[in-house]
Amino acid sequence: MSPIDELQRASVEKAFDSVAETFERTLENDATRQFRNEVYAEIETLVPRGSSVLDINCGIGVDALTLAEKGFNVVGVDIAAKMIEVARQRSTKLRFNTAEFLVGSFEDLSGLSGCTFDLVLSNFGGLNCVPSLQIAGAQIAAITRQSGFFIATVMPPLCLWEVLAGMARMDFKSAFRRLHTSVMATGFPGGTFAVSYYSPHKFAATMRQWFEVKLIRGFNVFSPPPHATRFRTSHPLFSQFLADIDKRAARLPLARSMGDHYLMVLKRRDQ
Repeated sequence: MSPIDELQRASVEKAFDSVAETFERTLENDATRQFRNEVYAEIETLVPRGSSVLDINCGIGVDALTLAEKGFNVVGVDIAAKMIEVARQRSTKLRFNTAEFLVGSFEDLSGLSGCTFDLVLSNFGGLNCVPSLQIAGAQIAAITRQSGFFIATVMPPLCLWEVLAGMARMDFKSAFRRLHTSVMATGFPGGTFAVSYYSPHKFAATMRQWFEVKLIRGFNVFSPPPHATRFRTSHPLFSQFLADIDKRAARLPLARSMGDHYLMVLKRRDQ
C-alpha cells in the first residue's frame, strides 16, 4: 500500500472512531431507516435466510445486526476499531450468536482468507472512501462465492438534490461540489478525509472483470436525502410526493445516476 493510501486509511479510521459513540444518535433517522430497509428487501430477494453475509464498512453494526436478526449469518468488518467495539457491545446486549465483528479494511481482507460469502454488502457510500476501486474490487471478489452477490450503495459525482438546493441558495460551490477531483468529508470531530465519487458507469466498468451487473437504481433522486431533515420536517407531504416519483423513476438510466446514492447489485462471475 502506498504512503498516500496509508494516510487515507489512517484519516478514515480516525474520523469514524471520533463518531463511534454518537453515530446512531446523530445520524440515524426515519429516512435513513427507510434507506436501510430498501437495501434489506433487496438482499432478501437475492439470498435465503441462513446465507452468509459480509458487511464491509459495517460501522457500529446497524445493518449487520438487523440482518442477523432476520436470520442471516453475518460478519461485520470496519477499519475503525471504536466502531467495532460499539458493534460488539450491541451484539452482546442483543445476545446474537450469528454476528461476528472484526477490525479490518476492505482494501485488505486477508484476515478472511479461506472464507467465502453468499453476499457482500457495502452500504452508505463506504467505497467512496477508498482511492482505488480496483484494489477493493479484487479483495471483495476473492471472498464472494461463485454466483454470489455484491451489493453496494455508492455516492455518484452529481446529486440532483444538492444541485437544486445549492442553486436555490446561490451557492454554486456546494451545488457542484461532488464534481471536484478531491472532496474532503466534513462533520467528523476527529478530522477529515478525501472522498471520491464514482458514476455507475465507472463503478460497473471497474467491477466487470469479476462481477456482472444485475441492477442499478437511484436513491433520493428527487426526494430529500437522509441529511435533509429540515426540509422533510417542514414539507412532509411534498417530501412523500417526491418519494413516490423516486419509486417510478429510480431505475431510469439518467435518474439513477443523479441520486444522493445509487444501489448496484452485482453477481460474481463463475471462474
